[in-house]
Amino acid sequence: MVADEISALARQRGSQLRDAQSRRLSKQVQSIKASWAARGFAMAPGGMFLEIAQACADAAGIRGEEGWREIRQVLELANLTYTDGLADELKKLMEGWVPFGDLQAVVENPSSQPVNPSGGQELRHMVARAISTARARLHTEIDLFVLSLRNTTSNAPAPRAKQQKFGVLDAPNLYSSAVLNCRGKLGSAVIYFDIDDFKALNTRLSETRVDDLILPSVHRLVADYVAELGFGYAEGGDEFKIYLPNATLGIAKQLAEAIRQALQACPFTDEAEGVTLTASFGIAHIGSTEGASDLSLHANLVKNEAKKRGKNCVSIWAAEK
Repeated sequence: MVADEISALARQRGSQLRDAQSRRLSKQVQSIKASWAARGFAMAPGGMFLEIAQACADAAGIRGEEGWREIRQVLELANLTYTDGLADELKKLMEGWVPFGDLQAVVENPSSQPVNPSGGQELRHMVARAISTARARLHTEIDLFVLSLRNTTSNAPAPRAKQQKFGVLDAPNLYSSAVLNCRGKLGSAVIYFDIDDFKALNTRLSETRVDDLILPSVHRLVADYVAELGFGYAEGGDEFKIYLPNATLGIAKQLAEAIRQALQACPFTDEAEGVTLTASFGIAHIGSTEGASDLSLHANLVKNEAKKRGKNCVSIWAAEK
């Protein structure tokens, strides 16, 4: 259970952040209206509403990310321990910590409505979809956070050999022993992914600058997401493998999608500023009694299917399907 004092502190910090976000949105909406008023609304009739709706849709994603960062700091300081109902409890509390109702209220305001009613309905749906997406991402973050608590043990494992070049992810030769010795009742999964259009990136920046500016951030990102859930391996310059020894297919899908989105949002500096990374993912999952010898191979094969589907997506193979 989340203690009352933890909930109170989280609500206090969430309230402060919410007030700041509401003020920021209000100023942005007023600025948009003033800009259109100065132009005498001479452009497309629904243009102002479109701009306001887009601002609300963008704010939904930003609000979710900022809210989770703020609340997670509280949860980590509280040294929570895993309980079966913790994820559902946190999701319920998050509804109060990171509300989205005021975003929908802005586009429902008559002063923000376009002349064409059907156009207004479409744009209100756009904001609703953005809120739904932001809420789903919050729930994914909570599920991964709670799962990491569940998998934490009091006995710290011995240090694992790291891939030599960057020293962040595990050395690839450790994978075989992990598959043999680490299997859980939920089943096991391998997530295999590589960065899309990596050769073009090397040509654009040079291999040396990619090693300096791009790959270290990618390695750290993967390590952060995999921590307490499983093992991450650097297979090659642009190839990565994750082994989840005790995970359902749903958990593996959530993790792969979270990493895919995080890669796409990862900021870079210097010559790499403005670079947007995408990656293609393959997931292979087996039950607790299935043989794991071909798990990595299946993940690699369905990763290639993701490439054929247009890249920047996730493909799945499951022994139980």
